[in-house]
Amino acid sequence: MDLNGTAIEDTIVVGGISEVDDELFVRLDHYQQEREGDITGRPDFEPVAACGSTFYPLQPDQRSPLLSALPASPVDLFQLFIPVSLVEDWVRYTNEAPEPVRGPGPGSRGNSSYQQQPSRRGQAWNPTSVPEIYLWLAIQIYIGLHRETRLEDYWKVSGTKGHLPSHPIIKYMTFDRFQLLSRHLRISPFSGNQGPFRPCDMWSDHIQAVSLQLWAPGTDIAVDE
Repeated sequence: MDLNGTAIEDTIVVGGISEVDDELFVRLDHYQQEREGDITGRPDFEPVAACGSTFYPLQPDQRSPLLSALPASPVDLFQLFIPVSLVEDWVRYTNEAPEPVRGPGPGSRGNSSYQQQPSRRGQAWNPTSVPEIYLWLAIQIYIGLHRETRLEDYWKVSGTKGHLPSHPIIKYMTFDRFQLLSRHLRISPFSGNQGPFRPCDMWSDHIQAVSLQLWAPGTDIAVDE
């Protein structure tokens, strides 16, 4: 394309932002490319010498949102967004990931003789499984619905010093194991150079695809960025 600014009456298809939106249609009429090899462009119009006195807002066709038939149970709906095949990948990534590096403890900053060793909880790590990951997710949902001051309060029981609410999650997973899974869980292949968002790409694309299968937005929609 001529970088000096000639308009091209055409439309091109370029790669999208994700596997769900894998195509973007870019109009090339009145289009000025910023850099060669970059799809980013800006409008290229002649300056407007005058403007009208009346504003005519766009009137889009009104349509209601469309909701597809949902699964019979909430668990089935949940597993559409987190299917067994996805959790199986998480289990493999988690079990194959190396032990997280443990840095110097308090008071030992810059101590060259400090030996990096797994923590006591890290030494107690055992490989996880698909049922255990689903259980861990269920506990995360429960914690989000039933608020406590501290995380460990969910695993405390009443004693001689007072009565405490008893949470049923203590019957299914210990506090140490919950913390271990929270520390070790990997949702993408292990890599030290992925950045903060790349590990979520696979799951994010899946959530978008399932959402589009279940629901189509109507005319009236607000997007909060």
